Amino acid sequence: MAIAKAVTDQVSSLDLDKIHALSTATQQKIIAAGGKMVSDDDIILPEQTMVAKKYIQTIVTNLRMRFSDAVSDLSIMQNILHEKPADADFSKVAAVLKVSNDELELEWQILRRIPGDLSCNAGMLDLALSVDKQSMFPNFSAASRKLLLLPIGTTTVERSFSTMNRIMSSQRCRLNPDHIRQLMQLSIEGPAIPDFRPLGKESVDQTESHQDANFRLLTDAAFEVWLSKPRRGVRNIINM
Repeated sequence: MAIAKAVTDQVSSLDLDKIHALSTATQQKIIAAGGKMVSDDDIILPEQTMVAKKYIQTIVTNLRMRFSDAVSDLSIMQNILHEKPADADFSKVAAVLKVSNDELELEWQILRRIPGDLSCNAGMLDLALSVDKQSMFPNFSAASRKLLLLPIGTTTVERSFSTMNRIMSSQRCRLNPDHIRQLMQLSIEGPAIPDFRPLGKESVDQTESHQDANFRLLTDAAFEVWLSKPRRGVRNIINM
């Protein structure tokens, strides 16, 4: 926790206005020395600074949420859903959700009588996404959604950054955010999983609409074309 707090404080203290001023001064020195800069359309420092501030604020917020005590406090609710005690202590959960303890206790007196294990994936998904459950137990439904979205590790995030580094290279550095997101989605998720169900049983592909089938074929074909291009990551995987 101490290391995470130090990293969060270091990121949040990053002075982008100072970096902007240094960048502007450096550009002026280059121009004064007779050097040429790219067009103004390529580098717009004020807009880039504004975008960078929002990005850093998002990172800081996510770091503080991930490594806060609220994560462990909210995780206590899963044990309560499994054991279903009559006198459960919801004080920490109520503090995280910013609701009163009485509201949670009123919902709990009804929720605990529902048969089955509410702490399993199916039970929590039903509690989080079911329209009926959201209406009857709004606070527990919101808590379940937060629990299901809690990251269990940083592997996925690190893999995503590695994928982005492969896509955003020095030879291809002017992609807009939408194109980067689409290429990362293709690289990480890949093509659709084929249906290997035995003959005689209903196939997933048989139930999809004509428009969905055409869209799936288009995305698969686009992925195959993109995958055929020279990529360092793909060559390393093939050579393994």
